Amino acid sequence: GELRSVHPPAALRAGRSGEAVVSCYIRPDQYLDRCRVVGARPAGEGFDEAGLMAARFYRFQAPTRDGVARTDQPV
Repeated sequence: GELRSVHPPAALRAGRSGEAVVSCYIRPDQYLDRCRVVGARPAGEGFDEAGLMAARFYRFQAPTRDGVARTDQPV
């Protein structure tokens, strides 16, 4: 599917998997914004970039405080 489209091509051909930890802000429209990679492994295989590209497929509701969406903190 869509996530497979961002898997690093060389790793996909070799049958290798990996992961990336990404920190983003949640916009009021539930899209992620200002994402940055916190970590990725295995290093140097493109999973950091793949994690950033994959973030565009996700939607989240921003955490709330007293019923107001908090879009000023990364998640």
